[in-house]
Amino acid sequence: MGLLDYKNITEEVIAEKCASIQNSVSLSKQAILKRLNESIPFLKKLLQRAFALIYANALERHSSLLLNYFSDIKLLDTTTISLPDQTVDDYAGMSGRK
Repeated sequence: MGLLDYKNITEEVIAEKCASIQNSVSLSKQAILKRLNESIPFLKKLLQRAFALIYANALERHSSLLLNYFSDIKLLDTTTISLPDQTVDDYAGMSGRK
């Protein structure tokens, strides 16, 4: 968390920050990368649980109130995919390269 104000966080920056916090402890770039890679599954699971809790909480509190105003909900997908010019004959689409 102490690195949030840095624009470019590198292994060297992390090592310097650790040294300043932990009384000149020395960490190599490889040691930092190892610890970062080991933390990825934990952080991923933490993020998934946080979003699940937020989503469940939002639904419990607001869904019944929102549904009182609407008889149905319709979703519209406005995704467009640009294809290379050489595919225009096979996938003409609506117009141009879309």
